[in-house]
Amino acid sequence: MIVILWILLWLPPLAVAAVQAPAWQEQAGSRTPLRAGAERAGDERLVTGHGGRIVLRFTEGSDVKFGENSDTQLGGLRVATATNPFTGVLNVLKGAFRFTTSVLG
Repeated sequence: MIVILWILLWLPPLAVAAVQAPAWQEQAGSRTPLRAGAERAGDERLVTGHGGRIVLRFTEGSDVKFGENSDTQLGGLRVATATNPFTGVLNVLKGAFRFTTSVLG
């Protein structure tokens, strides 16, 4: 039981499932191209340009899709456990997004 809990605590809250360029991550004043498969763990900004798209996948399987010309601040992301739900902030400053999940049934 302790090993499973330890593994859950080290899982990233979400990962980049898909990217259509141009899309970037900004962290500590540095902007770099966003790559599919990259794990996201917290306080950073995700930006898409004209024609850009991002799909983020949470550890429980939910997706958040961001359209072109979006600007989103991620903050305080914590992975869900058996007793605590996922917590965090997705502050969509600009653009469109869609949240989809199959967790609710």
